[in-house]
Amino acid sequence: MNKVQAIQKALSDMFVVSERNDGVEVTTQCVYPSNAFARVIVHGGVDTFVVSDEGGALREIESAGGIVVKPDKVLSPIVQRFGLQIANGTISAPPCGFANLGLAIALVANASKSSAEWLFEHTKIRPTENFKFEIAKLLRRDFHQSVRSDTLVGHSNKPHKFDNIIFLSGSRRLVIDPVVNDRSSINARVVANMDLRAAEYEGLEQRIVFDDRQDWKIEDLNLLQVGAPVIKYSRAEEVIKRLASV
Repeated sequence: MNKVQAIQKALSDMFVVSERNDGVEVTTQCVYPSNAFARVIVHGGVDTFVVSDEGGALREIESAGGIVVKPDKVLSPIVQRFGLQIANGTISAPPCGFANLGLAIALVANASKSSAEWLFEHTKIRPTENFKFEIAKLLRRDFHQSVRSDTLVGHSNKPHKFDNIIFLSGSRRLVIDPVVNDRSSINARVVANMDLRAAEYEGLEQRIVFDDRQDWKIEDLNLLQVGAPVIKYSRAEEVIKRLASV
């Protein structure tokens, strides 16, 4: 393999491409505020393609509890800077040929990411969901693209989604799982972490982060310990950096 081929392979490995009934889904390296990678959909055939985010930016803020009135109007200035358009909350590129397909994918992914970031900065979010965003923002600042969301299968063969997994050297992974002061959230995170721990993944560590700026019942904090060791938000950055450097 010569130098050019090696570079081409490295670039192709950056994207995950999967076929769908209505097109092709491309997972890009653009990261949303939730730490999820931006995905775009490619519709079309041999000569003409249309690339869109299928409302990915809008789903980001809605999944965090935000409500956006007239998303097309508020996001148009951002989307137009990329030479794209938005309709019904979906960002898309003009039809293009195969030669410009890579550029269209990059533009749509970056526009979707920028739109999601703007929405998180300007949209009121429920306090409980805002804590999860704070954790995601902290981790993204310290670990950049080494942190992302993923779904892991527990000992019970049930899949569990974790929004913040730090991928470290030597195949080590560190799950940082935020929990809000709500009984349903507490129970859900305890069950997910117990099931994951029982699966005994090699090189995987787990921590649950709680917001110690709120008043917690001692019995709820004790229950969290059943799922995984807990970290106070006030010490989260210090503790997580230390765990990652071991």
